[in-house]
Parts: sequence; C-alpha cells; structure tokens
Amino acid sequence: MRSLALAISDWRAARLRGWIARIAVTGPDRASEDQYARSLGYRAGRFPLVPLVGPVVEHNPGILEVYQTNTEYHSAAGASDYMKALASSTAMAETTHVTRSGAPLPRAIPVKLTGRDENIDYETTQRLIPKVGPTERFFTFSVRFGRYVLQLSVQGGDGLDSTVALSVLNVATMSLTRSCSIAPAILHAG
Repeated sequence: MRSLALAISDWRAARLRGWIARIAVTGPDRASEDQYARSLGYRAGRFPLVPLVGPVVEHNPGILEVYQTNTEYHSAAGASDYMKALASSTAMAETTHVTRSGAPLPRAIPVKLTGRDENIDYETTQRLIPKVGPTERFFTFSVRFGRYVLQLSVQGGDGLDSTVALSVLNVATMSLTRSCSIAPAILHAG
C-alpha cells in the first residue's frame, strides 16, 4: 500500500454537499424505502436510506441523488498524490468480482473523459435485489484542476446515462472553476 503522506500533509480544505430528489424523500415510494431500511436494521428518519432501491428507482428513471466534494491542496502535487490513491482504489473496483447471496454484483465500468489534468471516472450499473427491486446506477467522477480535486457522484434510475451525468459534472466544474479563479473547462467523453 502506497503512502498518502503528501495527500495528507498537503490537504487544505474540503466541502461535501449532497442532494436527494424530493420524490425520494416525500413521494409515494417512500414507504417501501423505509420498509427496506427497517429490514436491514435501520430506523427510518427524515431522509431515506441511500443508495436508493426498489420502486422509487423503478418509477423515477432520472437523477435521484448527487454528491459533490471539492478538495483543495496547498499544491498540485498534493492533489495529484490524492488522485493516485483514488486511481488505485478504482482499479480494484473495476477488477474485483463481488458477490452477495451468491449473485455477482456489477463491476465498475471505466468512463473515459478528456479535458483536465487528471481524471478517474466510472459507472456502476443497476442490479436487482430479489424481492426489493432495482438499485440505482452510479456515475462517479474525480477530476483534478491544479491543486483542486472535484469528486462527483450522480445516481439514479435506468434512464440515467453518461450524457446526463456528464452534463451535471460540467455544471459542477463551471462552479468550481469560477469560484476558485481557474481557467474554465468543459469535460468531454473520450
């Protein structure tokens, strides 16, 4: 296991923000989400257990959740060191075969992007949980802009595709580059 010394010592600040679609919080499928959470030993609260599963995913094919973390390092080298650690974890996710109750879980599928210093991007497809229903599919992006790292997870139903997820990433990129006085960038599938 490689050392994260520079990524840790050079870290400066980070901010995580998340969003869950109102339909998942107060919509007609919330009862099934809470029932599933209780079956796993969780107590239902203000927000549903995530990642979302079952009818809410089946009935709402678009975006259901978005999570964004912006991290700042004192130098581009610190941010690059962190990206190397993320790349190692992603390589493991793309090659590891995981099973649950004897059924294989989907592996991460690389999504190729161009347009920045370094990036790591992948999709995790939907799967079905017996007697519960479909899981969300995930698009996960980590992009370095000099000394900044933008991490974004876009999650939703089977209507969510790489084009939609990439458009959310580009909105997040615009916001980060503007607020940090970085040259604007548009990321492209490539």
